[in-house]
Formats: sequence, C-alpha cells, structure tokens
Amino acid sequence: MEFLERLKFKTTISVVSLTMIFSVALAAWLGIRMSILPAMEERVEDQLQALGENLHQWLEAAPRRTAPKELGTRLHEQIIFYPGFHALRLEDAQGTLLFASGSLQDDPSRQWEVRRRAKGMELTRSKGNGTPLYELVLTVAPPDAKTPLVVRLGVHDPLMKPMRERLLQTLLLTTALILIAGYFISRWFTARITHPVQRLLEMTQLLAQGRMHDVLKSVDVNPLCRPVSAAGTWDLEVPAPGMCPHLTQSGTEALFPWRKAEEKSAHQAPHPLCTECRVPDEVGDNELIRLLYSFHFMASEIRSYQDRLKNRYEFEERLLAACPDGIVANDASGRVILFNSGAERLLGYKVSEALFRMNVRDFYPQGETSAIKKALLSDDYGGPGVLVDYNVTVRTKDGRMLPVRLSATLLPEGGDTYSVVGFFHDLSELKAHMDALMQTNENLNAANRQLERLNRYYLEMLSFVTHELKSPIANGYMSANALRQEIFGPLRDEQKRMVEAICNNLNQSMEMIRHYLDLSRIEKDELPVRPRRVRLDQEIVAPVLSALEPSMQEKGLRVEVDVPPGLAWTLDPELFRGVMTNLLSNAVKYGEPQGRLLVNAAVTSTGWLRLKVWNSGPGLSEEEQGRLFRKFQRLPSARRSATRGTGLGLFITKTLVERHGGRIWVESAQGKGVAFVMDVPPGMGAHAESLSQGEGE
Repeated sequence: MEFLERLKFKTTISVVSLTMIFSVALAAWLGIRMSILPAMEERVEDQLQALGENLHQWLEAAPRRTAPKELGTRLHEQIIFYPGFHALRLEDAQGTLLFASGSLQDDPSRQWEVRRRAKGMELTRSKGNGTPLYELVLTVAPPDAKTPLVVRLGVHDPLMKPMRERLLQTLLLTTALILIAGYFISRWFTARITHPVQRLLEMTQLLAQGRMHDVLKSVDVNPLCRPVSAAGTWDLEVPAPGMCPHLTQSGTEALFPWRKAEEKSAHQAPHPLCTECRVPDEVGDNELIRLLYSFHFMASEIRSYQDRLKNRYEFEERLLAACPDGIVANDASGRVILFNSGAERLLGYKVSEALFRMNVRDFYPQGETSAIKKALLSDDYGGPGVLVDYNVTVRTKDGRMLPVRLSATLLPEGGDTYSVVGFFHDLSELKAHMDALMQTNENLNAANRQLERLNRYYLEMLSFVTHELKSPIANGYMSANALRQEIFGPLRDEQKRMVEAICNNLNQSMEMIRHYLDLSRIEKDELPVRPRRVRLDQEIVAPVLSALEPSMQEKGLRVEVDVPPGLAWTLDPELFRGVMTNLLSNAVKYGEPQGRLLVNAAVTSTGWLRLKVWNSGPGLSEEEQGRLFRKFQRLPSARRSATRGTGLGLFITKTLVERHGGRIWVESAQGKGVAFVMDVPPGMGAHAESLSQGEGE
C-alpha cells in the first residue's frame, strides 16, 4: 500500500487495472488447470474404461482353443485404429509374453498412478509433464484356457498435450492482448477520471500561490453560466455564483427554468441569477466533474470575494492616506503596526522609520503612556476599552511637544492580547487660535470696561444735563404759554407769532429732553414696568388725544377712534401713554395736512391686545421701514421737514412695548399711509413683575 501511495493517482489506477486483468487471466488459467483439463482427462478415462469393458466381453466370447498369438492378432486388429493406440501385450498369469505389438518400455523413470479399478480391469496413468500415457490391464479367463490371460493395452491421448499447450498459448496471448489493450484503455480512462483531479490540483496550487486570475481563465473564457442583469442583457463581468443549484441538486427546475428560456425575460424568471445554463448538459452524474465545476464556482466566488477585499483594502488605504489626522496602531508589546500619512505630518517620522521599528512609547513624554492606559481602561472617557477626546501631549521627531486630542480603542487579537488604534487630532492651530482669542477677549474686556466707564460717564452727563435743562426750559415754556394766553395783557399779531414760535420750540426741546431722559433710564436699566388693569379708552387713548388736540386741529387732521368702550388690559398706564404719545405725535408731525388719523384697538383670536395707529400720507419704502426702530435714526423725509427730532422716539416705543412682553411693527406702502401695529399679551402682570424684579436687582 505504501508503494501505491507513492505513485501518482493516474499510475495507481493503471497499476490496479492491470493487476486486476492479470488476476483475471491467472484465475482463468487456474480454472482451465483445475476444471477443464481434469474434465477432459476424465472423459478419456471413461472412454478407456468403456473400451476395457468391450475388450473384456470380446475376450470372454472368443472361440475356444484359439491360439494366444492368433488371439493377440485378432485383438490387435480390433483396437489398432483406436485413437491414441500405443502398444498391446498379451501375457499369461506368470508374465510370459504371448503377443506383443508396440512397446510399453517408455521411460523407466516414469511413475504410474492407478486411476480406476473394476472387476478384471485396472487403469493406470503415467505421471509427468509429457503426453499422458494410459495402461489398461485386463485379466481374462477364456473357457478353454488353463490359466488366465493378461492383456496390457497402452494408449496415449494425442490431443491432451496439444490442447493444453493451445489453451495455454491462447490464454497467454489473450492475456497479453487484454493487458496491452487494458493498459491503453486504463490510461485513457484514468486520464478522463484524473483530469478533473489534475485540474483541481493545478487550481489549488495556483490558489496557494495567489494566482486567482490563472485559475479562472478557462472559466472566464467559456463560462458555465452567464448571470443576467436586465432583460436581454448578459452581464459577463459578474462572477458565477458560489453555490450552483445544479451541482447541489436542490430543485433546479424551480430555480432555473432553462427550458423555454427564450419565452421568459429576466424579470419574469423566478430566480434573478441566470436563464442560460450549460451545467446540466456538461456535468451529468459524474461526481468528479461535479466536484471540478463546484470548484470553479467556488473559485469564482473566492475571486469575487478577493476583489471585494481588494477594493475594501484600497478604499481603506486611500481613506487612511487622505485622513488629515494621525492614525497609529500598536500591538500588545507597543510596536507600531499602522502609521498613516497624517501621522507622518504630525510626528515627523516616515512610515519606513516608524512601522514595525518604533514603540508607541517613543511618541509620548515619560509616564504619559501609563496615564493613557489607565484612562483607556476607565469609565471616564467613553467606557472600558474606549478613549474619546483625551487631551495629551506628543513628542515629534525634532523634539517639539504638540498638544493633540486622542481617541483610541482596543482591538482583540485573540486570547488575552489586544492591539490599540489611536486617532491623533492636532490641537496646535486650535491652541494658537485659542491663545489669540483669549488675548483678543482680554483686549475686548479691557475695551468694554473702558466703554462701560465712558458710557457711564456719558449717561451721568446726559442725565445731569437734561435734568439741568429741564427746569429752565419748563419755566420758559410756562412763561411763554402765559404770554400766549395773554394773561399779562393782549398781544399784537407780531407778538403772538413770536410767542407761538417760542412755545413750539420750547415744546420740542422738552420732548427731546424727555426722550434723552427715557434713553438714560433705559440704558441704566432704571425703567420699571408697573402694570395694572387699565381701561384703554379713558386712561390711555383719550388723555393722549386731548394733549395733542391743538396740534391736530392746527394741521387739520380728522381723527377716528375705534376702541371698544370698557376694553381693559393689564399694562403700565404711564409708559403706555408715552408709547401712544410717540406714535400719535409722529402721525401729527409727518402725516399729510388735512389727512386722516385712525386709532384702533381689538382683541385677536389668540387672546392678545392689538393696537393700531394709522395716518394717511405718502407711505414708507421697505428700506425706510427697516430703519425705523433703530437708535438715533431719522428718515430722509423727516430730516427734510422743519420739525426737529432726536431719532429716539420709535426706539423708545419699541423698548416699552417689548418691556410689556409685546411686539411692534410697521405696515406701509407707497401712497397708502403708515400704520404702527402693536400686540400685547394678556398675562402682562407676571411678566412685568419679573422684569421689575430683574431691574431692581
């Protein structure tokens, strides 16, 4: 068996086949030797026994007083034509030769064996490889003979030896021909048998060498099946599936109806793999061919998987190369096993210098790796085995210390050993920006403190100046108003005009002083809101309209008030009268002469109070509307008028409305007048109290 195991598979099959043929020939020869030849010898012996019986009967029936010589002659005449007749001897009981024909003195060394015995008859056969010689001995007592006669008849079988030789020659020739034919047939047959095995061996050797392309050359040139990707479109680029239902015999009729495939499209087929298949016709029931084709499919699947792995590897390589951050991985001993281009830029080492040659401890200051390991195993930075956003310092090739943000994770290698992969994000630029930002913040804080001091000085000066101006201007206005009312006597027309001009100027000055005082209180956060339940028509709208009635009459305005009687709301009456005063005085100042002025109040569907002040006039553009509520902003049309202003009225109005938790906006279009709309929430009390408390603090 060891000898066969050392031979090639093909040679082994040939040797076994020839051995079997030789064994069959040997068995045939043994069958001839043990069965056919003995049967032929037995037939000869039967014939000789029958001959002896006939001769015995003939001798007993011979005429009396016949001379022995005559008897021998007549007996010789009877058997001379018997096939294989060799000799005849006639003897008496004492062995005296009475008649002889031929010679029985053949070979003194010949040995004899008794084959058969009967009454008055004995048949012996000579032993040896030559022509078999039989001796038939008959003992007969004729009626007139005084002593018995002994007849010795020698017979040889002339056909036995030639037939034996012919059988042997035929057997040898047939065996030789069968062996020769069997050799070539076995070589041809074993070649067919071993071809798939040889192909498998070659393919496995190529696979072991990584030459997948060479393995699949024949498969790609003449594919067993072609997957279909769309109706009528054969996709030859898609590799064959790794598990063919024909090879596994798993219900191919249901999966692959290749019969009448031309009547089906790829979308109608019950399985999307293919509709053209040569596997059933080429494989059949041959297990080796099935194994070879299965290996083809497996190799295709391996190639497909290899291509996917290659694409994934190239993608990851490009990803690592394109990553701006440094990525470094080390094994359990700390040896660097991954070092991308980002790590090259960050640490200054080349890949050839770091990979498999450096230890990760070389990148950190002394003792830093122990701290990182402790943090990696703790729960403080993402959980055990995970490190997220851990700030650390690394040492570059030139000795510089760089701040980085490290994120790392443990990767099991098998057993209790782990490798670590870390992502290093350079914080140098961020640190520089942070330092610059901190310096800028310090500068800004210093500037803000300086501005706060200047603003405080400005507000104090503004408050001081306005307070100082308020009293003399108010006194002057009272005196001028007394003159205008002719309390001290009648005035001439020229004097009336002068006094009226003085009153108007002083009134405008008082309005400006009031605005500056309100601005000062707003800037210093000294404008508390004290809400209470107020009737809008009596406590807000009517007092303001009454104060502005002379100005409205002078301009010829037609005033319309649409405020439901008894409508009450929670707000600060003093501050809201200031809001209405600013809006209505603007409507009087900048509205068209002889125009209309509308004051409207209502409760919206959301439960808010909506106040609206509209005046007819040329209207405002979108650009002007966007600038209305800014501090110290006056529109070009307002600056062209003779009316002076501070540009603070609408800013103060917006601030007061927002202090009530509401909002204000303007609605206008060219030629359609201007409308200021305010929405005030119903729960003003709690909101205002919180504002007042904040202001008090």
